[in-house]
Amino acid sequence: MNNNDINTIRLSQDKLKDAINSNKALKGAASINASYYKRLQKQQKEAIERITRSTLVSKSANNMLRESYTAFAESINALTPSLQVATQLSSRLATIYSELIPKIPPINIPHIEIPKIEIPPGLIDAFKRYKYLSLYCRADWPLFLIDNEELRSAMDPFIDTEELEPEALTEAITAYIDRVGIETISNQWNDYAFIEDDRMRILLEAIQLYNQGYYYGCTSILMCQIAGIISSSYNGLLEDGKEPNVRGIRLLYQSYNDGKELNTGTENKIVSGDKRAPEKQLLLCMLADVDSGLLYWKAAVDYLYNIVFTSDNDKDKHACRNKICHGIQLNYGDKEHALKAVLSIDLAIKLANYYYESEENDM
Repeated sequence: MNNNDINTIRLSQDKLKDAINSNKALKGAASINASYYKRLQKQQKEAIERITRSTLVSKSANNMLRESYTAFAESINALTPSLQVATQLSSRLATIYSELIPKIPPINIPHIEIPKIEIPPGLIDAFKRYKYLSLYCRADWPLFLIDNEELRSAMDPFIDTEELEPEALTEAITAYIDRVGIETISNQWNDYAFIEDDRMRILLEAIQLYNQGYYYGCTSILMCQIAGIISSSYNGLLEDGKEPNVRGIRLLYQSYNDGKELNTGTENKIVSGDKRAPEKQLLLCMLADVDSGLLYWKAAVDYLYNIVFTSDNDKDKHACRNKICHGIQLNYGDKEHALKAVLSIDLAIKLANYYYESEENDM
């Protein structure tokens, strides 16, 4: 065997190897193609199923839409006769009205004069006065029985305020008293005959101390006199034959004392004119006989009963009779306390005077 034959054999072997390798590659490719084809078939099947479901939903929606349209059409057909009747009725009514209106004679409506409603000036003034009274009650300033234009003007800035400024209000009140003079209050006391001469001298000396700035002296003197003013005026009227309003006193006592009933012993002292009767309760006797200006007298008694004659510690911004006379309250040496003491005396004197005048009118 020569070299050519050997080379030919080698070449044939190489080609045979290549053929074997190619066959392997074709088998691998065929395997890959078969796997891909299977996935393709699966995806195609899923797509067909989705399309089928969509078609079923679409058919259902179409059926529902067709049924709704059919129902709507039937409703319109059912309403058509009614609409035709309504149209005919409307046309007939229009014809009747057009024939009837010319035959109706004209109606002459008489002119009605609406009277002008006028609010009595006294009512308007009473409303204004009540606004100031409400302010004094909110602020616990005993100005209830003082009513003049100058005081109103001084109080105007505070009338409509929801939250009061106590210091500003006190300053405005004391400034007003400084302008008009404390004597505008005390001079009226001389007009009341029921005040004893000796008591009047004491009261006027207290006013002098106020003007000189001796506020401790002024306040303590006045607080020692207020109970005497109430008891002497009340007992004086009892001696003249006045009969106390016992039922009214009982009701007022319950109102001021959370529903408690007046002690029988205290009631007997009040009715009999016993000098040991508590002056605080005598205020209720006077209030029980009020038949005019009740709001003002009630405000006055409220202040005297609940503040001046109290022993509560939260009232130290005021001149409290019990605590001052017993040496408990010590902070009353300023103009505010002294002025409130003067105004408290003024309330007691005017209340007693009203009590006297009501008795004289009943005789």
